[in-house]
Amino acid sequence: MCRDPMTNPVSAAYSSSFPMASYQPGQTVCMAWPSKNHVAATCTNPFIPDTSLEIMLSPVNPTSDPSLSVFQQNIIANLTDHVNGVIDFKGFQHCPAFCENMDKSFCERCFTIPSTTQPGRYVMLWYWVFNPGSAPYTSCMDVMIGGSSGQSSAGPVTTVSATTAGPTTTTTAGPTTTTTAGPTTTTTAGPTTTTTAGPTTTAAASTGVVTGGATGSSSGSSSTGGSSSGSSGSGVTIFDEGFASGYTSAWSWQTTANTVSGDAYSGQMSLQASLGPWGGLQIGANQQGVMWQGHYTTLNFAIKGAAATSQFDVWFSGGAVRHSIAVGTSWTHYSLSLQGDLGAPASIFNPAGFVFFNDGPSPNTIYVDSITLS
Repeated sequence: MCRDPMTNPVSAAYSSSFPMASYQPGQTVCMAWPSKNHVAATCTNPFIPDTSLEIMLSPVNPTSDPSLSVFQQNIIANLTDHVNGVIDFKGFQHCPAFCENMDKSFCERCFTIPSTTQPGRYVMLWYWVFNPGSAPYTSCMDVMIGGSSGQSSAGPVTTVSATTAGPTTTTTAGPTTTTTAGPTTTTTAGPTTTTTAGPTTTAAASTGVVTGGATGSSSGSSSTGGSSSGSSGSGVTIFDEGFASGYTSAWSWQTTANTVSGDAYSGQMSLQASLGPWGGLQIGANQQGVMWQGHYTTLNFAIKGAAATSQFDVWFSGGAVRHSIAVGTSWTHYSLSLQGDLGAPASIFNPAGFVFFNDGPSPNTIYVDSITLS
């Protein structure tokens, strides 16, 4: 899962100018990574998941690419201590300055190389699971433990930068960059320091702003029945016969969401979401943001459930209000005031979208349609 030793051997990746990282048994190592928006905080919400974070080590001097099952036989650090629903900056989310830069804030955790580790070359695996049951994010690197790779450690603590690549596949190819800052040696795996790919990559909040004309609305109103249109007046359509370009539900947790046909408030398609206990359907713009103040006043949507429940809330990440709604077994249309009902932030950027939250222990399946800002 890290390298094909036949086409990309270890000997071809390092040199005296760009040596392999070298540690000692009993040494403390701190691994660093970018936050990529995945942190429970006041600028997002308390329910950003963080399932597990582990550091694994291959057998000594491997002659082939280790499989995950082989890595899992030697978990040298379990850093899984975040509590879901709590803003604690633990586990993967150990990023104290997260709200200063949600995409690229500095995150790190430290662990100790076991003192019983046999000298030799190893592959070290950084293994993080975001949503329960989802594919992991991984990053691996070659390391020399208790021996010389042409580099000596400069102090008792070494910081290694982990890159979060797409699920299940990460390669660490290319030379290792070493930077010394005081007593700490920083080693990055691969030719880049912090590179993130996959579904978590986001656009900067300073680009791609969408604005439009405002229309009136009634705060917190609801109505039942169908509608011939998914939007009202000049506004932004987020979901109608499918997600509008640039919108996604990729940040949802404890939730499986799909576009389905045959049961819709308007047209033919709706968004079906199966939410587990305290699961969240989070919808936001993955490339373009929305500046609503002075342009829009209302979040509009239609919703129904497989079972009636009063335990659903709606809120904006970074907003001030969690608004409770009743979900029945027939379609109900809601028009919620962005400011009065939801306390939405002035700028709605990825991943600060809005959340349909199953606020209770019972799972439920909901259908959502005709989601607009007006």
